Amino acid sequence: MQAVAANSIADGQPTVRLLYSPALQIPSGAMRSVNDKNFLNAFQLLYRATNRSGAARWKVGEVEWRRERHSFSGSDYAVSLEVHCLGGAGWTLMVFAEHWWDGGQNLLKTQTWARVLDGNPKAVLAWMRAQETR
Repeated sequence: MQAVAANSIADGQPTVRLLYSPALQIPSGAMRSVNDKNFLNAFQLLYRATNRSGAARWKVGEVEWRRERHSFSGSDYAVSLEVHCLGGAGWTLMVFAEHWWDGGQNLLKTQTWARVLDGNPKAVLAWMRAQETR
């Protein structure tokens, strides 16, 4: 099953309110930090459920979400970096997804990591857990 979301426009930006999402069944207490595998998996699920159009900027409830993609390709390698910046609920979070390939387009490494830039990391975790019930 897929998430069902209500879309609207507020202040000229898309706003998404998650109405029902069986895909976001996050076990209580399973996320210990923003770099915990469970948090990063929940982040990806929420990202996919709330940005099906591929927008660079949207809102999930009161949180503004921005995404930028950067890539470079050389003769022996290619790299892609996707940067997400979320904020507006008393905290700011950045999530980075790196993908590296060799010259033959074989995947070498994929890494995702996050950092809370401002505010309490526990508030970020609480917000992510709350998305399960929206």
